[in-house]
This record gives sequence, structure tokens and C-alpha cells, in this order.
Amino acid sequence: MKVLLLGLLTWLIPFVVSIPFVNPEGGYWISTGLFKSIMLLVGCSCGLWLLLALLARNRELSATRVTLIWLLLNWLLDAVVLLPLSGMPVHQYASEIGIRYLMIPMVGYAIDVAKGHRTFASDSERLDSALS
Repeated sequence: MKVLLLGLLTWLIPFVVSIPFVNPEGGYWISTGLFKSIMLLVGCSCGLWLLLALLARNRELSATRVTLIWLLLNWLLDAVVLLPLSGMPVHQYASEIGIRYLMIPMVGYAIDVAKGHRTFASDSERLDSALS
């Protein structure tokens, strides 16, 4: 339950931070590039802080699994809230926003490797054997 609640915050905090930057017409008060940079920084720092706080309380949790759950939750919340609000077509969302969320499980995987929960070599060997 805590994983889902913190996952909700990984979506909600950047969403709330974005509100002052969006004008009534749906554009931005600042340049699009600056807006996207701010959102990446807010989302990444917020997600990292929440993930590290969660892992500090339960060191045995898989950061990869947690962040995969958060990825799916963020996509779901965007589909339910952001897409209807923005009127953005799904293909545009996927190429401009959704694809960036793939960073979430990449960070989780890197943390697991650093913690010794996973090794890149063993995962590569499993992938090689699955593909052969």
C-alpha cells in the first residue's frame, strides 16, 4: 500500500508543480523546453527522494519492482487525468511524455545493482540464454 501511495506522490507532486506554468489556453507561460526541463528535474528529484526514503525503511525491497509499479501507475494516472485535460492525442503523449517515464525503472534497476540485489552480468546472461 505504501508503494502505491508513494507512487501516487511521484505523479501528483510534478502535476501540482506544473499548474502555475500552464496558461488558460493550454500553452506554457515559459518556453516549452524550459517547462520540460523543470518537469524532468522535479519528477526525478521527487521520485528519487521518495524511492530512497522507502528503501531506507525496507532495504530488502526491490527498487526495480517498486519503480516498475510506479511507471505503470504514472502512465495510468496520465491516461485518466492528463490526457483528458490536455486533449493531447495518445501518440503525441507517448512520444513527448510517456517515453520519458521509462527513466523511472532504469533508476530503480541501477539502485538494485548498486545495492548488490542485481548484477548486470547475471541479467545479461539470463537474457542471452532466453534469446538462444
